[in-house]
Amino acid sequence: MHLGALEPYVPPLVWDRLGVLERLTVSVVSASTFEREAPHALLADRSDPSLGPALEALGERAVLLGLLAPGRVIVARSGGLAAGFGCPRCAWLGERDQVSDVPPVPVEPAPAAHGARAWAALRCAQLLDAALLELDELPPGHAWVERVGAARRTLAIARHPACACWRGATAVADATFESLEGRAFAPVWPVERGSAETSARVVFRRSARGDVVSPATLGVALGSGAARETLALAESIERSAMHHGPPDVLHARRDDLDEPVLASEQLASLLFRPDERSADGFRFPALDTTSPIHWSRARALGGGAEVLVPAALVGHVPLAQRFVPATSNGYACHHDERAAVLGALLELVERDALLLSWFLGRAWQRLSDVDSVGATFLCTQDVDLPVVFACACAEDGSLRSGSAAALDLDTAVARAQAERAVALAGNPTPTRRPPLERVDVAHGPEDHLARVAGPAGRVAFETIAGRATTTRRRDADRWPKCDADLVETVAGALAERGLEAWIVDRSMPPVFGAGWRVVRAIVPGLVELSFGLGYRRLASPRVAAALAAGESLDPEPHPFG
Repeated sequence: MHLGALEPYVPPLVWDRLGVLERLTVSVVSASTFEREAPHALLADRSDPSLGPALEALGERAVLLGLLAPGRVIVARSGGLAAGFGCPRCAWLGERDQVSDVPPVPVEPAPAAHGARAWAALRCAQLLDAALLELDELPPGHAWVERVGAARRTLAIARHPACACWRGATAVADATFESLEGRAFAPVWPVERGSAETSARVVFRRSARGDVVSPATLGVALGSGAARETLALAESIERSAMHHGPPDVLHARRDDLDEPVLASEQLASLLFRPDERSADGFRFPALDTTSPIHWSRARALGGGAEVLVPAALVGHVPLAQRFVPATSNGYACHHDERAAVLGALLELVERDALLLSWFLGRAWQRLSDVDSVGATFLCTQDVDLPVVFACACAEDGSLRSGSAAALDLDTAVARAQAERAVALAGNPTPTRRPPLERVDVAHGPEDHLARVAGPAGRVAFETIAGRATTTRRRDADRWPKCDADLVETVAGALAERGLEAWIVDRSMPPVFGAGWRVVRAIVPGLVELSFGLGYRRLASPRVAAALAAGESLDPEPHPFG
């Protein structure tokens, strides 16, 4: 049945029963229409361009919006949350390319006494009659109905950050722990403030779906110490930016780009080697720049040069373009952009030192005089900055750890041990995935931590400690404190090894306000974090040089989360 364009029609008695004072059609939508302080219902063709301004004019007085399209009516209804909506605004407006799983309500065959258009309007009115609600007071153009139910109330969600519809939206006030607390359908929402002994917790959305029914669609960010709430919120915003980055990417074949692209040899150092790719069941496609892919802009750390990098190196992209797994390694969020850049670079240096030394079986230095809980190791490799790994066994034997890089050894030790304290206080989620040796399935940090859970953790602790040399902190410390610019100090340490850093801006001011800066640092040649034995990213020339010099790869999976 094809309905065509809607014609003004008021089903007898229905709108009176709803108590709606005015029935609005697209031909009469204007700001002046909404002068009365009363509920309104809007019945309109979803393709009409005046729909957006009409919604802003309605503001909080819009009780519900029913949108008709040829052959179907899309409405919010009880149970919609579990069904899984993406961006509520796009669910309403019918942007099917953004939201692919919004369940439609089919238009039933029209009774003989009514024409097709009349029956469609009547059907929509009956659905409105079942759930007249009031919207939460939220900034116009920023929040829309997600679901409705028999309780005659609604829950609201900000535009989903994975959706392009929020670009250019009215900027919101900076997100704070207080402003987000209790909004279970915001992109991130605080669930626990924590205390001096416990961590603050903030939940963030991993999935582009709007549901909250599975741990697979959610993640938890933790923060400890005096600034625990800010730290947890910053971590959750950072993760959101990784999963749902701004849609400011180019989609093109490499040959069609008119801007410079990251050098081929630098790009290759961040990928998988042919040895990994040749395994049966390998899950990631090869990078194919002859087909259109997403590209993000990155700027050189030391100057104004800009290049395009495949967006797969930055965050989540469509599955066909995902030639490497997306992780939050190299991401950082802070109120100050310079501080965010520093945090992102230090995280890359930290993970590189841990992974390079672990994969090649290199011994660490145990600092014998800085730890009364477990063991603390100096793991610095050829990038000459202090990198520290601190571990201990929980009551059940599980290995819990923390790690950090810094500009001085004392700070690195303190941060690693603080991170370990959070891990010791937590309860990791058990994993039931297949073993890490399986190449045909996805693995994550929880799978690696599961390998060192329970009694296996004590064995891992003894193994790590047994192959380390022992030294005292003062004998190992060769990093004097100085007043030099911290970011330039890190850049200098990278440059000494011939490494260059690129910075991608992933801030989302329309979602979290202008006060939060999120960056992703990319340093070609550093070893990137990966999960699963078959997915070690070993294409760095530094790994190749070590293997050529006679070193060998350790087959044991790393214990880093």
